[in-house]
Amino acid sequence: MTTTDWPDTPNAWLEDYVVWRINSGKIATRPGTVPAQVPVYADEFLYWCIWRRKGRPEPRPTTFPGPAGIEKWAYAVLDGVNKRAPIQIPSPPQDYILAWAIWRFKNSPPDEKPANLPKDISVSAPYCWSFLNWAAWQRKRYSNPATPRPTNIPASIPNWCWAHLRQINQAVPLGPPPPPPPPPDPDKDPCSWTLPNPILYTTWGWQSDWVADDTMLQKAKAAGIKTIGLQGGQYGADVPGRCRAFGFKTFLWGRARPQDAEDLVVGHLDGYMPQTEGPGELVDALQVLRSGAGRGLSLGTVTTLGAFTSFMRLPPTEHHPEGKLTTVEVEELRALGLNYGSVEVYVQEGPHFPISTMMWAADQRGLQWFEPVIGLYWETSLNAYRPASDPESLDNCGRQLGFYMAEGFTPTNWVEVAKLGT
Repeated sequence: MTTTDWPDTPNAWLEDYVVWRINSGKIATRPGTVPAQVPVYADEFLYWCIWRRKGRPEPRPTTFPGPAGIEKWAYAVLDGVNKRAPIQIPSPPQDYILAWAIWRFKNSPPDEKPANLPKDISVSAPYCWSFLNWAAWQRKRYSNPATPRPTNIPASIPNWCWAHLRQINQAVPLGPPPPPPPPPDPDKDPCSWTLPNPILYTTWGWQSDWVADDTMLQKAKAAGIKTIGLQGGQYGADVPGRCRAFGFKTFLWGRARPQDAEDLVVGHLDGYMPQTEGPGELVDALQVLRSGAGRGLSLGTVTTLGAFTSFMRLPPTEHHPEGKLTTVEVEELRALGLNYGSVEVYVQEGPHFPISTMMWAADQRGLQWFEPVIGLYWETSLNAYRPASDPESLDNCGRQLGFYMAEGFTPTNWVEVAKLGT
């Protein structure tokens, strides 16, 4: 078969065309970018891609140019095709695939590479990446069954993959399965706060050059922060969108104000957390919540527990035959749909420390759901929250907590937060 000279630059639609031919080829799914009549080189390139995706078997087909006629752009376009059209996993596999996958999952150094591997496994068995991506997904599902299926694995998985996966898991153990979640407490309402941890509180920084170039957001992303709190009146109109661009959830916090309802809507925020450090702030929070602010959003209160002082007991239940201890103030918030507290635990302020004491106090005051927010200001290390009198409470929280405040973080704090467990 006579081949053509490939152009110096491919048509912009070439990748779409090859992906379509490999994935479907049906007229109904033909990309609109692809012309009705394609030049000869397009099909030659398609056959070359298919040959490469099969591992370059011999004899080399004559349906495309020889090695000297393959343009450099072809390899980049092939990479794009492979990302959008996962390479099918054949049966049976090459005998070295299992040893290669185990070596990869062990994160072993190059000098421990199995001896029987070919020089370039991606060329001799390009489907290896489809199998590795599938196995990695299955291993993630061990601890999180809801892990979504990646788009870089083919729809059909041969039976041999499951046998290989079992041997991979034996060679590279996943660890014990996570314990089942505790049964729901029938005396508790569903938690009114659904935004993910860890939480980072911010204050005045948005009004300075502290965040002008998104450096703080980049650091927060690298540290694993999931949700950012914006203090009422302390940020510009562009800030919620900048946070969302990095994938963060956002909420409004601070002493409740009449304009909070408007700020929540205008900023498209995900949650509302009025502050209740004392009776006056509680009155403001109740008034604004009763006006409808935050309705339909995640609701919580950031609190020192100082506003919850009127103790009472709820009616007896099976779990609490003497009635659950609570406070009038917490029950007022609960009646408005708020039953979560982000409890301030600040080593800088003696009465609000240690963590275990504040968590006990939150339960005594009737909060159905609560987590600590620890103070990282005045150059305070996370190690300050591991005192000899309470060495394990912080690590027992994992990443289910908040940090006040971003403006006070030292470079070490970002590293410490990133290293916290789950």
